[in-house]
Amino acid sequence: MKIGMACDHAGIELKEEIKIYLQNEGHEVIDFETNHEESCDLPDYVYPASVAVSEGQIERKILVDGLGYGSAMIVNKLPGIFAAVCQDPFCTSLARSHSNPNVICLDGKFIS
Repeated sequence: MKIGMACDHAGIELKEEIKIYLQNEGHEVIDFETNHEESCDLPDYVYPASVAVSEGQIERKILVDGLGYGSAMIVNKLPGIFAAVCQDPFCTSLARSHSNPNVICLDGKFIS
């Protein structure tokens, strides 16, 4: 599967861990960055990745910011995007089974 990833400065560590895992599982990961821990504007990174999903260039996307909600508010405004904030395995399972999101938004500050 072709999966896009993006984050802001609060999500860089978790994004990199997930990226390695997905690549080891055989997925193609397109990294829309950021790759630094300096403060940055979230929309600069999550919006281009969301457009790629909306236009069918990638199948799914994982976004990581401080709490996940900022990413969800930005990307759910695009056509064809169905993003869910997933802060724990239970909520993630419910989101997948009830809403079938093509984008998940994770919080880089609290998920270990």
